[in-house]
Amino acid sequence: MTARLETVALTLRAGDKRLIENLTIGFEAGQNWAVLGANGSGKTTLLHTLAGLRGAEAGDVRLDGVSIRQLSARQRAQQVGMLFQESPLPFPATTFETVLGGRHPHLGFWQQEGPADLEAAAAALAAVGLADLAERPVTTLSGGERRRLELASLLTQDAAICLLDEPVNHLDPHYQMLLLRRVCARAQQPRHLNIFVLHDVNLALRFCSHALLLCGDGRTRHGAIDAVVDAGVLESVYGCAMRELRIDSGRLFLPV
Repeated sequence: MTARLETVALTLRAGDKRLIENLTIGFEAGQNWAVLGANGSGKTTLLHTLAGLRGAEAGDVRLDGVSIRQLSARQRAQQVGMLFQESPLPFPATTFETVLGGRHPHLGFWQQEGPADLEAAAAALAAVGLADLAERPVTTLSGGERRRLELASLLTQDAAICLLDEPVNHLDPHYQMLLLRRVCARAQQPRHLNIFVLHDVNLALRFCSHALLLCGDGRTRHGAIDAVVDAGVLESVYGCAMRELRIDSGRLFLPV
């Protein structure tokens, strides 16, 4: 299968620190990827580079075979959606108005939102459990409600490739499960895939088909998640001992 998004000999650095060295990897439709690594290992930097928001030290990122640097911001946003780890304080708008902004990459210059755009925004709010708060000012939402709002905006954008940086920040277990299920299910649609930065290895094992592990010194390891994630690898990545537990639904890893 041809990769929709790929890196070719990608090298990333932060100052003098090597984050990723010579990474060539293809992200294919139908896949849910977890990016795992310790703090400062380059997870967010990688996601920003994949989205075309940051340049690389060397190498390239390609979307359907075309260098992402050759695409306009609008072209990228029509195909690639980004959920940031932290979002700036919102403008004074309602929840619904904020989510509707996710449709902007698909509208022409000065084009008004149509019925289909309004329907998409309403469906996204319902999907994250915020339909009853559509008219609430965004500034009155809690941290968890704000995170769900950001996810609703991403769903409204309806990009086939979603890059999500710590998507379950501020979410209780109920919404962690609900929203990861909803987002991962989108990968079953034609040409869709997701790449998640996650700190919870067990959530990655539960929801993701593939994993990319960043070792923090330029080295990486990637592939099907069951093949690349084990206690020894996690101990090397996170610098602490890990215990593997076998349960009926699969594996769990606990720091010890």
